[in-house]
Amino acid sequence: MKSIVRILAVIAGIIALAMVVAVFMIDGIIESQIEKHGTAAVGARVDLAAADLSFFPLGLTLSGLDITDPSAPMTNAASVR
Repeated sequence: MKSIVRILAVIAGIIALAMVVAVFMIDGIIESQIEKHGTAAVGARVDLAAADLSFFPLGLTLSGLDITDPSAPMTNAASVR
């Protein structure tokens, strides 16, 4: 019986640790995914300065979005601050 409790405690600890790590890393993950998929969708570089996911109240704030012009890569087609 003690071994089952220990195993469950270890599993619960691993899950809790994974959740804490995910909460602290989620902003960077969101930022990189927006840049990756935005670049693929537009066909030009997409840069995002910051992404902030808040749980209370639930919301997502994006800041510093730059989308380059596909025909002129050194100029921005859109820039949102």
